[in-house]
Amino acid sequence: MNKMRGRLAPVIIGVVTSMAACQTTPGTPGYSSPASPATVSPDTETRPATPSSPLDDLGDPTHAPGGKVTVSLSATRYSAGAPIVVVVINGLDRPIFTDDSKADCSIITLQRQDRATWKNIVGCAQQRPPATVAIGPAHARTITLQPASVNFDTLNNTQGPLASGTYRAQYTYRFDADAGGPDKFAAVSDSFEIK
Repeated sequence: MNKMRGRLAPVIIGVVTSMAACQTTPGTPGYSSPASPATVSPDTETRPATPSSPLDDLGDPTHAPGGKVTVSLSATRYSAGAPIVVVVINGLDRPIFTDDSKADCSIITLQRQDRATWKNIVGCAQQRPPATVAIGPAHARTITLQPASVNFDTLNNTQGPLASGTYRAQYTYRFDADAGGPDKFAAVSDSFEIK
């Protein structure tokens, strides 16, 4: 037994010496700090989500009327507070873009008729930068506006749902995803009533 210990001692010393020589220390290439358990050092840094390209989602494929952008509604009359469903169809041969900071933080601007003019009702109370939304050629987007939402209450000084009256939905757009300034083109729906 003592003979065996005598033979193993130099081997063990050699292995320990080799291991010590292979280790790196801070400041030397290849050094990485040892990992610590999450309970000791939690990751508390918050990073914004990586923005996706507006071309990642082009809407829903659909049969599109050629050569134009159309805006339609699911009804011509809505009761006060009822959701308003709007469909935008891109019948053009290229994608169109807009931002989602309009009525109820969507891509639609509601317009209310006031005598002979149409007044915009935007209404987006969310505290976030607008996102660019694309609609591809022969694609559509369905938008559901909630007239009773806080987006309309706080910005339009109304008492609850949108007031009774005649409205229409307007979709403004551009051909460049990152163009600054207002959208240059527009399509509007037929008028509808809120009673």
